[in-house]
Amino acid sequence: MTGCTRNQFLTSLAGLLLIPLTLATSFAQDLSSLVTSNVSYGSSQSVWSTSAVPANNYGPYIPAELGVQFRVSQAGQIQGIRFYKNSQNTGTHIGHLWTSSGSLLASVIFSNESAVGWQTAMFSSPVVVQPNQLYVASYSSPTGAFSANLNFFSNSYTSSSITLPSSLQSSGNGVYTYKSPGSFPNQTYESANYWVDIVFSPQISSGPLTIWNNSTIPARNYTPYRPAELGARFRLSQAGQIQGVRFYKGPQNTGAHSGHLWDANGNLLASIAFTNESASGWQSATFPSAVTVQANTTYTVSYSSPTGAFSADLYYLNSAYTSGPITLPSSAQVGGNGVYSYSGTGFFPTQTYEAANYWVDIAFVPSTTTPPPPNPPPPNPPGCTSQYTYPNTSHTPSPAPACPPPLPPNPNPPGSNSQDYGPIHACMLIEDGVRYQAIQVTGVSGQQALNSVLYFGPSCSANQFADQIFFGQPEPFFGTMIFWFIHFWDEPATSAIWTVGNITTPCIDYSKVPDCQ
Repeated sequence: MTGCTRNQFLTSLAGLLLIPLTLATSFAQDLSSLVTSNVSYGSSQSVWSTSAVPANNYGPYIPAELGVQFRVSQAGQIQGIRFYKNSQNTGTHIGHLWTSSGSLLASVIFSNESAVGWQTAMFSSPVVVQPNQLYVASYSSPTGAFSANLNFFSNSYTSSSITLPSSLQSSGNGVYTYKSPGSFPNQTYESANYWVDIVFSPQISSGPLTIWNNSTIPARNYTPYRPAELGARFRLSQAGQIQGVRFYKGPQNTGAHSGHLWDANGNLLASIAFTNESASGWQSATFPSAVTVQANTTYTVSYSSPTGAFSADLYYLNSAYTSGPITLPSSAQVGGNGVYSYSGTGFFPTQTYEAANYWVDIAFVPSTTTPPPPNPPPPNPPGCTSQYTYPNTSHTPSPAPACPPPLPPNPNPPGSNSQDYGPIHACMLIEDGVRYQAIQVTGVSGQQALNSVLYFGPSCSANQFADQIFFGQPEPFFGTMIFWFIHFWDEPATSAIWTVGNITTPCIDYSKVPDCQ
């Protein structure tokens, strides 16, 4: 194939004659290009109010850095760090903000602290953060004293725009290190909440939100080929209205352009002709009537290029791209992103090539109110002690096992006493298909501590390890079925006559427990 470069040949095979016209002198996609202009910041948010009090205080021990991993649902600024201080947690404290990989973004020294309670320190310059990215907030305890609730992050916890992900979602939450104060905390223990918080101000825009601002420039422009429709699939984290379409115009992308909004099935929701265009740069057109759109639903935005000239960055959408509430999913997430059609202008674009970003954008105005969740959970019951505590009984529970189960060989040492209890019917589904139930053992007489092993499911499978249950303390178990038997035994050296009076469940925060499956 003479007279044709290798790049021209390869791209023409894919149905695209992509001949680079210009290469932008620099494509630096810094934080300023992620948000629209006219940005201000709203009232500050934190996870915990000043009335929140930890369950336990520890130490002093050795100097430590204690923290928490968090995400925010919208762009904004981290203004400072908060932590709960107990009476033993003395000395000079320093707050830190980190990326998830351990790069320090900001630090601040706490001053004018009270003897106990919540302490707050504000950064000299707020730190801009992006939605759905993992960050770490921490503080240094020079004495090693701290406050903590163990097993807190078996669930995620969300307050306003801030989410503290569960340990399963974040490879362990509740983080610490004993290396030295000011070191990045990356160790975890029992999903502990160390009561570290942030001061966050969400971004507010005075105009519609867009993916890119007008200073963002594509890396490449491509010469005319044949009429094309070029677009992108997108999702929104909240409901609102699409007011119009934007696209980046290269100098050879001439002629009359029109913008289109489609649902996932290719139904045209709105269209608009672009007018008063500039020779190049970002072009905008507003629909005659804004289109109401829903959260977490896939839509497509596109524009018609009558000459077939366009701007594009190949491989851009190999990864998802998020700006505020707008996300362009990765190609893998939506069966290809960066979409085009050569069927003619105004046709629904469904073809893809090399996860290309064709630089098509929307003008989006989020809804001002958030609808309540369907079927809101009931409030926490007072003093819940029943063995089956979840109120939704409309689901059929899994069948009870035909037990007591056959015990494994020598389940407890010779000379010890044992007792079986069950079946226990507990139903607490936390997340990711893992059921969790805390067992409260009461009415134990004759012993201060007992060993235990749990059997669950129709086959009476034993859990992987035995635990020691201390009188009156919750004991967590993990399993995949909701009927259990539990086997207790004591140690031969301290064997005595003993009984287990009751096994109940502690109070459940229903807001974190889905329906039984």
